[in-house]
Amino acid sequence: DFLAVTFVSTLDDIVFTLAREGYFSKKIKKETDRVCRVRVPKKEIDSHLFRPLVFIIVSSLMLVGYVAVVSEQRIGYFLSCKSVSVQFGDEFSASLGFFSGVYEVSHFDRNRRPVYLETNAAAGSGREGKGMFAYCDDLEAWTFSYPNNTAHVADPCYWHAKSIETDVYDMMTLRPSDWFAYGRLAKQPVPFQHFHSICVDCSRSSGRGSCNGVGRCIDNRCVCDPGRYGLNCEFEEPCATVKVDTELGGFPGFNRWSEYYSIPRHCNDTSEELSVYGRPVFISDDETSTLKQIIVYTGRRWIITAAQNLYHGVMQSTRVVSPGIYISDCDLVNTLATSFHGHWDQF
Repeated sequence: DFLAVTFVSTLDDIVFTLAREGYFSKKIKKETDRVCRVRVPKKEIDSHLFRPLVFIIVSSLMLVGYVAVVSEQRIGYFLSCKSVSVQFGDEFSASLGFFSGVYEVSHFDRNRRPVYLETNAAAGSGREGKGMFAYCDDLEAWTFSYPNNTAHVADPCYWHAKSIETDVYDMMTLRPSDWFAYGRLAKQPVPFQHFHSICVDCSRSSGRGSCNGVGRCIDNRCVCDPGRYGLNCEFEEPCATVKVDTELGGFPGFNRWSEYYSIPRHCNDTSEELSVYGRPVFISDDETSTLKQIIVYTGRRWIITAAQNLYHGVMQSTRVVSPGIYISDCDLVNTLATSFHGHWDQF
């Protein structure tokens, strides 16, 4: 385009010069002479001061705009999403399913790309022991990683899932088909059979940002109205008590399983029902049995187990108690609400 403009302007000058030399007609030569005699009057403004003044004003405006853009970029204003719900498949790695859940922007790396950290309550408030979505410069790709234990921080280049090679700054611009799991048998990336991610920002005015009109957005999270449930209040509140259909034998195995299970409530706030991984927890209602059973979601799959086994598994991972100690319902509820993680705990 620049060469074309240069060529046209040069051609125009050549034609004008030829017309002025009289190659076309005397009338055209006369008109070109008249054009050459035109003088543009000088303006009263002193150009010695005017040009520097314009330069200073334009430069200042550009600097202010640059500072504003950089400041908003530092706080993630231009990101399409700050809170992401991720569902991993566990076909290639059972551990990946345990790290399903909500991830929020924690900080930015040295290249100003966002780092998303797991928000599972069991992971605590620090960066240790959490699943992480971040960009690995060596791989030139976005990755998902988690540390070897709860005392360390994940390394984005020691990955368990990765994207295609890309230089995008916004992870949410990637498609689900752009992600791969680490195949332990193939020893190389393999396409996910199941991977899903969706933005759950409720502070956005469009898309999922309305809490479906049945909740309030507080600190970028939906607080649902009574009778509603879910990250975006998209579900009706689950039944408080369920009964197992025993016509086909109920749950398999040698254990004697209860028929009725109920959702417990927090001991400190009886208005809030217990949930783990965004799903309700069900505890057996069998008054004749001293061994409580529990149905709980672990990120990808539901499990049923003895409540005491699950409790002691969590406590052993934190080195608080040893098996054999009696636990109350409040101890069990508080432990599940604040400490349970499908990957780090035994069940």
